[in-house]
Parts: sequence; C-alpha cells; structure tokens
Amino acid sequence: MSRKLCLLTFLLLCSLVAPQCDSTAPLNTSSSGFAFEMILVKLQLLEHQFIVHNMETEEKITVLSAKIENLIKNVESLAWTAQQTEETANQLKLNGKYIAKNLTAIQSDLTSVLTEQKLLGAKNQWKDQYLSQRCGNSTILTLNGGSLGGIDHSYKSCNKIPFLVSGVYTIQPEKPFKKAITVLCDQEYESGGWTVIQHRFDGSLNFYREWQEYKDGFGNLDDEFWLGLDRIHQLTNAEPHELVVLLEDFEGNKTHAKYDQFQIGNEHEKYALNVLDGYSGTAGDSLGGAKAMKFSTFDSDNDSHTTNCASVYHGAWWYAGCHQSNLNGKYLRGHTEEYATVVLLWCDQLAAQNASKPVRLTVEECGYAFGLVLNKLNTLEYRLMERELLIESKLSSLSALIESLQQPQCNTTSLPVYNHTVETVYSSCQKAPSSGVYKIQPEKPFKEPITVLCDQEYDSGGWVVIQHRFDGSTNFYRNWKEYKHGFGNLDGEFWLGLDRIYQLTVSRPHELIVLLEDFEGNKTFAWYDRFEIGDEHQKYNLTRIDGYSGPAGDCLGNVKGMKFSTFDQDNDTWENQCAVTFAGAWWYSACHSSNLNGKYLRGPTKEYATGMVWEKFRGHYYSLNFASVINMLKVSLLFALTLSVGVQCESSSETSSVVKDGFAFEMIMTKLKLLDDRLTQTAQLMENSSEYKFCSAVPASGVYKIQPEKPFKDPITVLCDQEYDSGGWVVIQHRFDGSTNFYRNWKEYKHGFGNLDGEFWLGLDRIYQLTVSRPHELIVLLEDFEGNSTIAKYDLFEIGHEDQKYVVTKMGGYSGTAGDSFSGTKGMKFSTFDADNDTWENQCAVTFAGAWWYSNCHSSNLNGKYLRGKTAEYATAMEWSSFRGHHYALKSAKMMIRPTRA
Repeated sequence: MSRKLCLLTFLLLCSLVAPQCDSTAPLNTSSSGFAFEMILVKLQLLEHQFIVHNMETEEKITVLSAKIENLIKNVESLAWTAQQTEETANQLKLNGKYIAKNLTAIQSDLTSVLTEQKLLGAKNQWKDQYLSQRCGNSTILTLNGGSLGGIDHSYKSCNKIPFLVSGVYTIQPEKPFKKAITVLCDQEYESGGWTVIQHRFDGSLNFYREWQEYKDGFGNLDDEFWLGLDRIHQLTNAEPHELVVLLEDFEGNKTHAKYDQFQIGNEHEKYALNVLDGYSGTAGDSLGGAKAMKFSTFDSDNDSHTTNCASVYHGAWWYAGCHQSNLNGKYLRGHTEEYATVVLLWCDQLAAQNASKPVRLTVEECGYAFGLVLNKLNTLEYRLMERELLIESKLSSLSALIESLQQPQCNTTSLPVYNHTVETVYSSCQKAPSSGVYKIQPEKPFKEPITVLCDQEYDSGGWVVIQHRFDGSTNFYRNWKEYKHGFGNLDGEFWLGLDRIYQLTVSRPHELIVLLEDFEGNKTFAWYDRFEIGDEHQKYNLTRIDGYSGPAGDCLGNVKGMKFSTFDQDNDTWENQCAVTFAGAWWYSACHSSNLNGKYLRGPTKEYATGMVWEKFRGHYYSLNFASVINMLKVSLLFALTLSVGVQCESSSETSSVVKDGFAFEMIMTKLKLLDDRLTQTAQLMENSSEYKFCSAVPASGVYKIQPEKPFKDPITVLCDQEYDSGGWVVIQHRFDGSTNFYRNWKEYKHGFGNLDGEFWLGLDRIYQLTVSRPHELIVLLEDFEGNSTIAKYDLFEIGHEDQKYVVTKMGGYSGTAGDSFSGTKGMKFSTFDADNDTWENQCAVTFAGAWWYSNCHSSNLNGKYLRGKTAEYATAMEWSSFRGHHYALKSAKMMIRPTRA
C-alpha cells in the first residue's frame, strides 16, 4: 500500500570539487571520539559567543548612531541660536563632552572586535596545525575572495555561498545564463549547497497549471513554489548536478531518494529527463522509470499513454504511461480513495522511522564530519571579517558627521531651522520658511494654533504631514481615542490625529499625496486632487477623495464614503472586524487595498494583508518600508518647478548646481508628465468624443465618454472592454478584491458608485438607457479562488426605467460554462435594503446582504458580500449557484453588455 506524503523539498547540488588531501597517503581519519567531540563543542561555543557579541555590538552602534545624530541636531540648533544669546557656548562645550564619551564607547566596541579577530587568528593556527597532521601537506579549501562589504552580490551557485544560513540568494551560473537568477538555497541538508526547485508542504498553492507556468515557474520562494523548467534546464546543463527528493507522510515518517546525476533537456525537447542515474536512499526508486520521458501538463500532452496522464491524474510530470511518482499532483491528506491523483505520491514503501540520513562526503578522504568543521571555521572567519568591515564603515560615517560639526560654517543662516525657540504662528505650512515643526493657525473651525510637521521640499512645499512611518519604532495598533487625538513624535513616526485632519480639510479644499518606498529602494507615490474627511459624529468618514494620479496605483479612491475603524470601533462593512483581522486602523470597507497603519513588517511576508500595505504597488503579501501621507491647500496655479540644492557662503557668488536626480525631482517630473498626459487625453477626448457612439468605436480598453442614441441627452463615462470576444463591451459591474462596499441603498444603485479603475456599479439609470436604446447582449465573467474561470452569456438583455423598478424586461438565449443562474430574474424588479421589490414575504436584500433582481429569493447574488471561498453562510455571498453553489463566495465577477450585431 503506497503512502501519501505531505512534505517535499526538491534539491539540486552542483558537483563538488575534488578532495584536496594527498592521495598518496591513505588516511584512517576518525570522525568520532571524545577529543573530536570536544572540538565540535568548542566550535559551537565559539560560534554562539560570536553571534552574541555581534548582536551586542550592533545594538551598541545603533544606539550610538542615534545618540550622535541627536547631538548633531542639538549642535545645529545651538548654532542657530548662538546669534540670539551668549549662553549657548556652555551648552556646546557640554555637547562636545557627550560626543567624546560616545566616541570612547565606540572605540571600546572596536577593541572588542579586534580581540575577537585575534582569537580567530589563534583558531586558524590550530586549524592549520590540525590539517597538517590529518591530511598531510594538502591545500586547505578556502572561500572565494570577492567583496566582503555585503552579501548583495550574486554567487556562481548555492554551494559557493559562504553562509550556513538557508535563504533566498541571487546566483549567476556559467553559460547558458545571461542574467543572474533568484533561488532558494538549502544550506542545512547534507552540508548544504542545494538549489530548491520544488517545495510543497501545506497545499496553499495550486499546482494544476498550464505549460507556460511550469516553464516560467510560479509561487513564492518563501512558500510553496515550482522554480521553472527553463531554469532547471539551464542549471543542470551548466555543469553536472545531483538530485535529492525529501518526503514526509502525515504520520511523521521521513525518507529520501537521491540520484547521482540529473539533467533535463530544453523546451524544444519538451524538457525531457535526459539523465537520471545512480539511485540511493530509503524511499525507493519511483523516478528512474521516467528517464527519457518528456514533461506533460494538461494543455501539453507529451506522455506515452493513450490518454492525457496530466489530466487523468491531475498533475504535471515526466509521465510515461502513466507514473510511479506524481509530486505535482493534488494536495490531499493521507489515505484517499482516489487512485494515483494524490500529491506527493511515491509508489515504493517508506522505510522504517529509524532509517539513517544519507551522507554525501564533502572532502571524502578527510571525513564528512571534519568537512563540516572546516565549513564552520571558514564561515565564522568570513562573517567576522564582514562584521569588522561593517563596523569600520559605521565608525567612518560617524567620524565624518562629527568632523563636519567642527568645520566653520560659512553662514549660520544656511543651517536647517529647528524652531524649538520660534513661537511664530503661521496661517498654513505654505507660509513656513523651511521644513520643520511649526505652529499654524488656519481659518475656522480652529480656535487655537496646532503644532504640525511642515514639508517644504516636495513639489514646491506647503505640505502638512499627517502620517509618517519609516522604521517601526512606534506602535500603530491603537484605540479610537488615540487615533482621534494623534500619537507619536513629530520628529519620528506619528499620526497627526483625526480631529486635526478633519479641521484642516474642512477649513478649505486640500489635496493629498502618499509617498511610499519598499525595502528594495523602489519609491512611488499616489496623488489625489481633493481630500476631505468628516467629523467624529460622522466617524471621520472619507467624504472626498478624487482626482487620482501617480505610478503607485489608486488604493484609496475605492473607500470613498467609508468610516474610520479601529480595533475598539468597528465601522467597516465587513461581517467581521477589519481592524482586528488586519491589525491596523483605516477607512476600511470589506476590507482593504491599502493599510498604511498596519503592522510594520519587513518586505515579503506570509501574512495576508496585515502589513503596511499599498496593494497595487507591492501586493497584499508585502509590507512597505516607508510611508508618508501629506496634504496641503488646493492651489489653482500651475507652477514651473526647479529643484536646487546648495548654500551661498558670505559674499561668494557661486551657488551649487541644480540637482536633476533624486526621489523628489523624479516625483515632480512624473507629476508634470502625468498632468501633461491627462491634459492631452482630455483634449483628445473632447476632440473625438462625438465619434464614440459605442464602445466598439474606441481604440483600446479604458475609460471613455460615449454618446449613444436616444434617450441620452448628455455623454456618459464608461469603462470599455476591447479584449474579450472582439471587444465593444460596456462594463456595468466589476468586483475582484472586496475593496468597495456593495451593500448600498436604492439611490446609490440608481446613480452608480465606486471607481471605474477599480470595483464599481455603473448605475441602473445608465444600464436602462443603454439597453433601451437598442438591443443588447450580456456576458458574465466569473472566477473562483482556485483559479477556475467560467462564463454565462445571454443573447438579449434589457431592463425598465425607475418607475418600473428597473425590472428585467428581456432576458434570453443562454450559453456558456457557468450554468444559467440569471434567467430566473426575467420579470423581476430590482431590490435594495431600503426598497423591497421582491416576491418573498421577507426581504431578500436584507436577508442575503445584497442588491439584485430577487424573486424569492435568488440563484445568483453578484452584489452580495465579498467573502473568500467556502463559507458557512447560506447564499449571502457574491455567488452564482450553478457554478459553485450557495456556500461558496467567488473571487471576481464582471458583467458587460454590448449592442447585438445585426
């Protein structure tokens, strides 16, 4: 009886270099015994002490860096105030003493590092002596030279990486590679150096994929993934490789299968398994029978069977007719009645639990265990040198900062103004002389001045910073009262406070800019021409958010009208609590595509949507490094912008050159280009709008104004789809991420809501006017959370006007794969929670949390709750019952109409 397995890691290892011990002197090296064990214990202790010391040193230097930066600010501030009072001299002397003390502490840390290096030197002497005794006069394996300044460069392969830590690295093998590739290296199994080409352990990723996806790879290197046939071919053809397959069943039994040689062909050869020899292990050989077989997927049948093995057994593999292993099959759990479709199927019986771990000797004549000792010693040496260089670099930076304080300033007016002593009150940040903390007194409803951080650098200045995050030092998981009044430090991370934001934005029109940066240094922004929130009685709802532009993507426009929520104030539209589920505080709907007050994680994460997220920039599984939300008064002038940096010293007429690079300049130029593009598009639209009678006339998919025939008096703005089935479609409904609340009243469904670039409902009035002008057909595109897509098409679709409650007057001619779950709405009126027009004794819209052409009640509910997949709730979700039933919430739905063709 074959066992079904739950855990698997595929690993590749580049061939090892030949052992360097003297072959003329046979050795009987013992890798056991008390002395040898003592050596290993000492090395482990040394490594532990080294790690502890490094952590303590890094912590000390970080603290010292912060101290010196604070001292620099103090000295600059004192320099500015020196002209106002003579008492600053004593303070400067005192600060000088602090700096001297900090330098003494840094010097002490450096002395500790040098002591560690001397210890390493003694250790290296021991190592050399031990090797000379054990291995004759052989040459010791050493690390590649390379740069010791960091680990950002690429390596030739995983077994060239001088670290014991498994993780994601960039490697650059020899031909046929033109560019470096990112891979997951395993440094733990059998002395390390393995490239992971496939990993499955929890079934979170669908492996039933098409040829193109198996060619290019899919998934996440930190999770379940397939590296890609193209990369596997390039790796195994660059130099000889071996293969190991690690397996585990649900009873905890582990086993492995190892092959000394492994190579696959290119795409022209259908990635055939050209070389697979030298089996060893405890799992049994269930892959050897696939030698010379081509790779098959459900859309590319290359097996030798009369049927399609990939389709029959629900996988993708080197099938013959059909298989003894199916590691890309279904992820089931343990025993199953399905024959051979289970994921991780390996036909030979697992070995006993005490089966020994396979051994691959690194330096065979000197013994495997001693090879591990050498690996540890080399890695420790490399890490110590790297740490020393890093410390020296930090010390140099600190020294440069301190020396800059000792240089004579050409003009004290050139110093940044930290207005700790300035009590001037400005009407807005536009009046402030430079970036910094100021008191401003806007117009009503302000009774007293408020203290804010003004930004005078971005886009000609005048901005009030209302949120700033950059290092995770401040906790943003706060209650309602704290978000109302604000928290944090204006010189660090902070939230200005909903009360102040309301008072600022209600006093006169404001615009909003969101500045973002990820951990790879990529920067972007989102700009909104109008931003305003309500007062506390309105739960600080987002009353205005319009006029988006920028490269980050619009992740805020879709929550227009939403109230602010915290963990102790649930004002979202979801059945659960968004602020608690996603660990933040925001204008949530159900739930979000942005979460800038979420957890401060660091880059890619397995947590879904809990980080500091801007979904259209880096997605829901990436937590950003930096976010700054700033707004300023709306100014109806177009500025010509120039960024200049520099200081004029006394009477000198020379000024530093204009800087034409950097983040701020790029953002300004991007903004100007976007404005120019928008003006150009607007001009073209105004010029050509009369030509667009229908979407079939527009040049490409996008937002356009169209002017159909009667009963339209004015053009309407719609989203045209020119891609599906030769184009010409008007999108009347689109949902895909739950960012927009669809539980709306009659008036909103009449006029429409949402954003044409995101989730939206076009409006019953417009749908009526479109369908009554001439005959239209309807297409409904659906997708579930497993990636299955389907359609339902109707040859005729028309609804009545408002007096008729937008009744479905015409509906017919179904075709498609989704099943007909809409024809039953013919003759039915539209219902919302505040307009009950169904035929049931109760209220369908309220009971099933939607708005639709209900009868009593429904077999489709595409405006229902946005849940995720299987649900215990009956018929309340966004569903199409003939596709996935009443207990499944779909991932996306798109409804489109177009005039029928005569």
